[in-house]
Amino acid sequence: LWGSATDMGSTFYVSEVPANTAEDILEKEIANAEALAEEAQNPDAYDQEAIAEPLATLQEAIETAKGKLGTTDDEMTAAAETLKEAEEAFRSVLTGIYGVNADKITGTIYDLSGRKIQKVQRGGIYIVNGKKVAIK
Repeated sequence: LWGSATDMGSTFYVSEVPANTAEDILEKEIANAEALAEEAQNPDAYDQEAIAEPLATLQEAIETAKGKLGTTDDEMTAAAETLKEAEEAFRSVLTGIYGVNADKITGTIYDLSGRKIQKVQRGGIYIVNGKKVAIK
């Protein structure tokens, strides 16, 4: 929708930009998840045996989300969130980096250079008990 308004000799143009609907958001999440699943099937990039089960879980989440298209906004929003969580879990498998909350860290903590750390900061990647973790 285009319109114009004149104020003291100046012309302003106003356009209405449609907001993303729940269905738009869900469709984008499905497309992102499908692209990730397709990329992960590259045998030169990932160990297919190691990712087989997590990939099947992601693909199941994609199909479930597709089944929610055209339902209520609440159902599509919930499906988009669930699919996004499935994507994040699958990415953790691919990268070996798992996201955790800073206040839940226990054990010996090292930075990526191998230095022992007493306190973590949000947004960093650390080695905790021998595993890579991303602090949210």
